[in-house]
Amino acid sequence: MHILFIHQNFPAQFRCIAPRLAGDYGWTCTFATHNATVPAPPGVRKVLYPLRNGPHPLSHPCTRGFEAATGHAVGAYEALKHRTDIKPDLVVAHSGFGSSLYLPYLYDCPLLNFFEFYFRPVGQDLGYRPELPVTESSLLRWRTSNAMTLHDLESCDRGWSPSE
Repeated sequence: MHILFIHQNFPAQFRCIAPRLAGDYGWTCTFATHNATVPAPPGVRKVLYPLRNGPHPLSHPCTRGFEAATGHAVGAYEALKHRTDIKPDLVVAHSGFGSSLYLPYLYDCPLLNFFEFYFRPVGQDLGYRPELPVTESSLLRWRTSNAMTLHDLESCDRGWSPSE
């Protein structure tokens, strides 16, 4: 069994499961990430991908997060496309960062996305701290902050969430 884990900020939520699957079960575990600072745990291969493009300084604040996530999506796709030695039976990724968006075009295997959070602009993520009042700009930006998460939901075979 070969599992490809993907998270822009390795090892993140997968820090315990990848080495455990490799050590206890002998599974091949590969981790694709943009994070070059953390070494791979024992038994886990690490593949670095570059950020391709990203938000331009003149980009509208509402689109910057999506532009950054698209840069991760293209970077991961390009890096893994050239790694013919990686043939996963399962891809496990963290949603919202874009890293797994294009991988169904590379691999004929299930894609499981971890959905940790969905931003709610009114009544949850904005307005709960008196020193940070809700502005028109922040309200509009939060409305578009879920765009990549929704793309990840559409492109995965199964979703996984730690809560309701």
